Amino acid sequence: MNKRILKQIVKIQILLLIMLLVNVNKSQANENDNSELDDGLYRIKSAQNTNLVFDIAGASKQAGASLSLWCNFYAMNQEFYVNKLNDGSYEIIARHSGQTLDVYNNSYKEGTNLEQYINFHQDNQKFYIIPTNDGYYNIVCKHSGLYLDVSTGKAELGSRIQTYKNNNSITQKFVFEKVEKPVGQKTVEDGNYYILPFEDEGKALTIKNASFNDCAELEINDLIKTFYQRFKFKYNSDGTYAIQVVHSGKMLDVYNNDIAAGTIVEQYPSNNGNNQKWIVNKNNDGSINIISKSN
Repeated sequence: MNKRILKQIVKIQILLLIMLLVNVNKSQANENDNSELDDGLYRIKSAQNTNLVFDIAGASKQAGASLSLWCNFYAMNQEFYVNKLNDGSYEIIARHSGQTLDVYNNSYKEGTNLEQYINFHQDNQKFYIIPTNDGYYNIVCKHSGLYLDVSTGKAELGSRIQTYKNNNSITQKFVFEKVEKPVGQKTVEDGNYYILPFEDEGKALTIKNASFNDCAELEINDLIKTFYQRFKFKYNSDGTYAIQVVHSGKMLDVYNNDIAAGTIVEQYPSNNGNNQKWIVNKNNDGSINIISKSN
């Protein structure tokens, strides 16, 4: 059994898609193409001030956290999955929390705030994203027909996003900048490895309590080069790796296929799901990042 340590010391960044791993397409998704918006992961910018983006306040994961404009820090609470539905509307889902944008209290009143909320697939959580003649997009509430709008009439730090009647103003126009996911390729030879945090080679990824049980969590402990700290990497044809826990035979798995940042990584029987597939990217400093394909 090959027990070698990865020559590329691994950064322990198996939270879901750490921001530094995302290669941003700096061209704006609708800068030169005024067409229907594709599904994908986006930053949503104010057309009036493209330095400001949609932001869930305080990076909160709580239902009811408000939506406003903030400086673009390339943070996960500033990224949103845009998914088109069969009726032509879209759900807009905060990447960091997995919750959807929601018009507060299903209100039809102008001036109602936008928030994130548990996705019940209600019409106040669905939006039409409509190209404008000048290269931007309007975002229109399905349930009320009101437009998303910058509350102060001027795109400023902290300006709330609210609903308002259509007035053809720049404060109701937005830019969708696509965030590209990294593309996988073979970077590590198949075999058994210890996985060490980049800044502490005396530690290693470990299955908690050396458990053989389903759902046993992955954690960091002192490196003792024991069997429950060994992981078998096997390259898949789609550019990802399956990572098997050597002592249990189970696979590294994103719990419940969750897309929210902070979701635990566990061991679980093989199911060939995307939440058990990992992109392994090399960095210039000799480390690697391990990225979940599922999100």
